[in-house]
Amino acid sequence: MTSYLDATTSAASDEQQVASFGCPNAALHVVWSVDQSTIGRRFALDHELVIVGREQSEGGLAVRDSRMSRVHARLHYDVRSAGMRIGDGQSRNGTFVNMRPVRTALLTPGDVIRVGNTVLVYEERDRMMELRMRATAAARLTSNVLLRGESGTGKELLAQELHAQSGRSGAFVPINCGSIPIELLSSELFGHTKQAFSGATRPRKGVFVEAAGGTLFLDEIGDCPMPIQVALLRALQEKAVRPVGAEREIPVDVRVIAATHHDLDDAIEGGRFRADLYARLAQISLVVPPLRERRGEVLELIELFAAEHEHAVRLTADAVEALVCWNWPLNVREVQALVQALIVRGRASEPIDLVRLSELVPGIAQQLRQSRGSADESGQSSRPPEAASARTQERQQLRVLLEAHGGNVSAVAQQLGRPRAQIYRWLKTMGFSANKFRR
Repeated sequence: MTSYLDATTSAASDEQQVASFGCPNAALHVVWSVDQSTIGRRFALDHELVIVGREQSEGGLAVRDSRMSRVHARLHYDVRSAGMRIGDGQSRNGTFVNMRPVRTALLTPGDVIRVGNTVLVYEERDRMMELRMRATAAARLTSNVLLRGESGTGKELLAQELHAQSGRSGAFVPINCGSIPIELLSSELFGHTKQAFSGATRPRKGVFVEAAGGTLFLDEIGDCPMPIQVALLRALQEKAVRPVGAEREIPVDVRVIAATHHDLDDAIEGGRFRADLYARLAQISLVVPPLRERRGEVLELIELFAAEHEHAVRLTADAVEALVCWNWPLNVREVQALVQALIVRGRASEPIDLVRLSELVPGIAQQLRQSRGSADESGQSSRPPEAASARTQERQQLRVLLEAHGGNVSAVAQQLGRPRAQIYRWLKTMGFSANKFRR
């Protein structure tokens, strides 16, 4: 099966390495089109004038799209603004940037362009390509790795890929340090002997021993209590663990990959995280960017997760445009939940359109109304509009997860990496009933 890193960078090519009149690596990434031969292509903007249209021109991007004009849009480097500018070429159907019709607009990285039935993303650098190159170089080293980034950006997927490419023969063993009570976390990490404490009716190995010869993934390491941090530091220094109740340490050969959405520099300064433990964990540090900064991957991720369920998700051009423009506050985790909901509610005989998509992500409908309701008279591009307040977006995304999991609160909690009690508190605060979503 295609790996996470491969899926998100499969279209990368030497085209990305072209400098473009002061815009290094500037490119148009075709994320969806009726002309399937162009999907995934990154077209380097290395000409003074680039024409996007139905017919081939020197230095132009030609797409066999019947809803695209012969000369649909023009792109050129704007010296005064020091950036790439797009202008509508008097097309029949208009040129849209971030779902807003434009006559001319200055582009910024991540802008979503719609011409005919083709959706493109303007990129000035491929952050996932940079991450993939660093991760590939780090995979076969023995150094510990710290993955940083917002919740749901795919840090565990990246950790699994690092392990798969490491050549280590042992298992990949994940543990969420923030979801286990402190009184149990030590036993989960290091194991315990029989009768080490009340209820310990049998010995337990612990994840360090289970991952011997392989990789231990410490998720949400920033939520690890200070007493456990001390024990973790010793385990990493000595390459040995002492199970609770044991008299001797057990040697372990483990590579540790840790992940956090917290700013550990602030945590160290505030006395909530040990600097010496950070130094042990962050021998290599990789930052996983949020999905809103990787809009070109949204469709690739949808296809990847659908394939895991042996399913294909068919979308209209309008639905694709809306999905790529969406801000994805829960990142990759939200894509997974949406795919599950699309599979459950989709009809194989027809593609998912905006109406059915908006039922699953209500904020998309509001985003569309805001965007299409106001033309960009200023001639300046803007970031994709916020659909609602942060609280409203959280409510919408919780609804998506409940829909995808049929009201199963435990499954929602597991996907979010949160305790069930937290999900129930959110349900109460947001006025939801899990029973409403049960199938």
